[in-house]
Amino acid sequence: MLLAPLSEYFGRRPVYIYSWFILFIFQLPLALAPNIGTVIVCRLIQGFGGSAPLSNTGGTISDLWERNNSGYAMLIYGLSSTFGPPFALVVCGYLGLIYGWRVLFWFFMAVTGVRKSRFEFLQKGCLLTVVIHVARLAHHRLHPP
Repeated sequence: MLLAPLSEYFGRRPVYIYSWFILFIFQLPLALAPNIGTVIVCRLIQGFGGSAPLSNTGGTISDLWERNNSGYAMLIYGLSSTFGPPFALVVCGYLGLIYGWRVLFWFFMAVTGVRKSRFEFLQKGCLLTVVIHVARLAHHRLHPP
């Protein structure tokens, strides 16, 4: 609720970068948590950081595609946000049983760190060019000329 208006004012990129930083940095206290209180507080703060993709992706898709051509992009976003969390629960539950729950947070820290570095170090033009190229390829595969 808070991040969507902030993205309209400051732009989507800074909101994504700072929210991913919050998500990334609070993996460390979770992996080293001495009690359940630390886990609850850190997960609450992470929920704020992790909410940016859910609240801003619709706006990002509308920025990149025209209204009548954004159907497939919204389809992919809708499917990933609907089926991703249940699938992640099953996979992480299984891995947590095998390796322990702390290993999951170290793994999540590595994944969010890689994602965060990609956001920061890829230039806007380069990233946008790649996204547009992939979207055109997908469009041409679905609708051959």
